[in-house]
Amino acid sequence: MPAIIDSHHHFWDLAQPHPFDYRWLDVPENEAIKRTFLPQDLQPLIRKAGVDQTIVVQTQHNLAENRWGAPPGGKARFHRWRGGLGRPGIASV
Repeated sequence: MPAIIDSHHHFWDLAQPHPFDYRWLDVPENEAIKRTFLPQDLQPLIRKAGVDQTIVVQTQHNLAENRWGAPPGGKARFHRWRGGLGRPGIASV
């Protein structure tokens, strides 16, 4: 059976120091998602939806944030690909 891939999602950690800029979460329409969102938050949601792998995309134009969000080797087994600044690559299978 073919794998189901979520083609676009983000991670952010509001405790991350400068240079990460998460002020985009400060607008009222983003109040529902204004919290840290990491692989352990996504995993039960994709498992319930039947998603096998995901593509994580940066939340801002910042190479350090892109590297943080999708480190080579990946922290989560469901990461398949990372997109954003720099060279995209396979994070984990």
